Amino acid sequence: MEYEQGEDIGFTDMVTEKQRKKAYEVDFTVLSVPEIVAAQTNASNHVAGILGVSQDQAAALLRCNKWNKERLVERYMDSPQEILDQAGVVLDDVQAPVVKRPRGFVCMICFDDSSLGPA
Repeated sequence: MEYEQGEDIGFTDMVTEKQRKKAYEVDFTVLSVPEIVAAQTNASNHVAGILGVSQDQAAALLRCNKWNKERLVERYMDSPQEILDQAGVVLDDVQAPVVKRPRGFVCMICFDDSSLGPA
């Protein structure tokens, strides 16, 4: 194959093609445990502020949505109750049930029969 002087032989096309990523190549960064915890805390704080929920509730919603904030907010705006139900999040501040220890109760694990709570 002969090329005339000044003719573009496509060398830049060959270089850029080699520089392009393959479908299976993905950019990634390895994070330490403290960096992961910080990123999760930042994400849950951000989502909590947007949706008006607690940080714990936001974290549960994010876990259910694979930590994709944009997708979560978009889905939440479309059908909030469905998203809350899927994540098992209840927004009502219903008081947690009080567990009462029956009289004469003995723990079968530690054999403790002291009355720590109301009998």
